[in-house]
Amino acid sequence: MVRSLFWFYAGFVFVSFASSLWLLLSSVLTVMPIPLPYWLLYTPGNIVVAGVVVAALMLALYTYLGVVLVLGKLSRGFVPITMVIAFVIGFALLLAGLAIPALVILVIAYVMLIGTYAVLISVATTRASKALWGVATIILTLIPPILIGGGLAVIDYVKYMAIIEQATTIIASAVEAWKLGVGQ
Repeated sequence: MVRSLFWFYAGFVFVSFASSLWLLLSSVLTVMPIPLPYWLLYTPGNIVVAGVVVAALMLALYTYLGVVLVLGKLSRGFVPITMVIAFVIGFALLLAGLAIPALVILVIAYVMLIGTYAVLISVATTRASKALWGVATIILTLIPPILIGGGLAVIDYVKYMAIIEQATTIIASAVEAWKLGVGQ
């Protein structure tokens, strides 16, 4: 069962790193005086499209994680599956123009994402990746209260926290993928 998690970790590293790299390169290259293809420009439309693609890929990865854990007789696999279902329902409600119910469901999905990180801590095979997933979970838990308490005054601080959270999850997944792919 743990061996089949290799594809989750490898996919997580690929999707997260690719999205971070695209955001970095497109933001830097857009201000350069060189012509770029439209899809590489740092425009709001391109950022939304990239976000939707990354969200869809991440939801597929979390679904895979949940299915692998459930098939491996670990009922905690229902946490990522529930998170994916809540996110899809919340996003559908948002597209339907029902902002308040969408917000409630998306808050539930966010809490389930924190639970999914806790599940990842529990199935990690190395102490380093457990620690990194733990740090990411703590950061993910602290972001909403800091944002609510500070409002727009702390938005840059929250962005840096999110970048650190994403970096720790990429490193934790890379450690796990390495361990599961090469170490066994």
